[in-house]
Amino acid sequence: MNLFKPVRHNIESITLQLLSALSVNVTKSQVKSCLHEHPGYPSLLSLSDCLSEWNLDNQGYFISKVNYDVEDLLFPFIAHLKEDGGHFILVHSINDSQVRYSDEINRAGMMSEKDFLDRWGGVAQHAEVTKQSGQKDYVSALVGETLKKMVIPLIIILFLLSISIQGHQMSWPIFKWLMMTAKISGVAVTILLLIQMFDPKNGFINKICGLGGSSECSNLITSKASKITTWLSWSEIGFLYFSGTALAILIATNPMGILAWINVFCLPYTIYSLTYQYLSRKWCALCCLVQLIILTEFVLNIVYASFSFESSFQLFWQMFIVFLIPLLIWGLAKPLLFKSSQFESVKTKLNSFRYNGVLFRKALTSSACFAVPDNLTPVILGNPNGKTVITVVSSPYCDPCGEAHDILEKFIRANEDLQVRILFKTAGRGDEKKLVFAKHIYTIALSETDISTSNAIHEWYTQELKNFDKWARLYPAGNVLDLDSLISVQREWCDLADVRFTPTILINGYKLPEPYSLEDIKYFSHLI
Repeated sequence: MNLFKPVRHNIESITLQLLSALSVNVTKSQVKSCLHEHPGYPSLLSLSDCLSEWNLDNQGYFISKVNYDVEDLLFPFIAHLKEDGGHFILVHSINDSQVRYSDEINRAGMMSEKDFLDRWGGVAQHAEVTKQSGQKDYVSALVGETLKKMVIPLIIILFLLSISIQGHQMSWPIFKWLMMTAKISGVAVTILLLIQMFDPKNGFINKICGLGGSSECSNLITSKASKITTWLSWSEIGFLYFSGTALAILIATNPMGILAWINVFCLPYTIYSLTYQYLSRKWCALCCLVQLIILTEFVLNIVYASFSFESSFQLFWQMFIVFLIPLLIWGLAKPLLFKSSQFESVKTKLNSFRYNGVLFRKALTSSACFAVPDNLTPVILGNPNGKTVITVVSSPYCDPCGEAHDILEKFIRANEDLQVRILFKTAGRGDEKKLVFAKHIYTIALSETDISTSNAIHEWYTQELKNFDKWARLYPAGNVLDLDSLISVQREWCDLADVRFTPTILINGYKLPEPYSLEDIKYFSHLI
């Protein structure tokens, strides 16, 4: 068991394994965010849409056992097992009646073909790599993800290094080193308990709790016995104790005697904790580890006879400060951590409303419907006869419009029945520059040339600095047509449709309502 490899959700783990098997570069954080933000998470639909977003051709199949033939299968594929309310595995191969598979627990699992067929529901998802497959900004995203992971280890290393330097400079005796080791261990364990308190499903901590054959940490930490009051838990007290006493060793003057007595006052808690776990027949490995550290400190104090100390105002003031510091830090951090822990669940609930198909359709069709007549002569991309029509009123010098066109290109590749109509708004600031571009691109679209209008628009928006002359040389229009009357008709239509900003999106004549964005449409493609 690899403790430092977190247990991911079944479909998240399977997606990562599939991408790895296909050698497609997508970061783990991107996989998690794409799946979790999908309204259908954790369904096969969420997986399929994410694979499409990363430009992998994928298709779902249902194979009945009557028609099953291993020679017809394409590997690797994702299979849906019927057990435990539904479970996904990645099937790598089937040879000699043996199925080689992997999931979030087994990375090299084997089962008989007969057992597989008994457990398999017949649903399979296969994906193929294309030239465009992968995350668009993979390298920069990977660097950012790696740096983010390194922050906490670096802080810990620097903290331990500073303690080592401090101890070396002050020539600490062996007793002080041993006691500081115990304190740091206690801080680490209580931090894990605090994480468990806010994130009961944390895979790494649940693995540690399961080492003893029982994983009751979450149940014990959230029980009434784990709390002193409704707002203060024993885990928090433990963190304040270990962090405060560790600071005392670092900065207080001759603190070891008073720390020994503080340790003695903690001993009744160890009896209470172990007795409660024994009587309830529920054992928490982290909780027991805390008690072991407290008892170890007590033994060290007895061995080195450090119960004597000289009381002074300076010592008591220092002890007040060292416990006040972690108390203030925790007092500030706790509400932030609580809000953060609530955010994901609230976000999931809000998404269930936002991406509800019935609500979206009602919001979409509640506004006026604007016809987009042929005499507007828009630039048409995708399927000219497509039943789903997305009309975009764009502007040549609008960065969000460029982002919208990138999204529309993905939609066109994924949906063969999609028709995209593009109008360029030429009224407002920089009218002349907008007008020159609009006439040029309309001429290309209306002329029978080999120049791709789609490529020309894509190239225009990918320019960081819009250079019309350079772009026009790459995509020449020849003699630009006299399109003043067409531009006039389009302006009148924009006024009629109350187009106030760009990009303005219309779906089958209806304006895309707030709070939906163009990218959200991919979740409702089956409804429009």
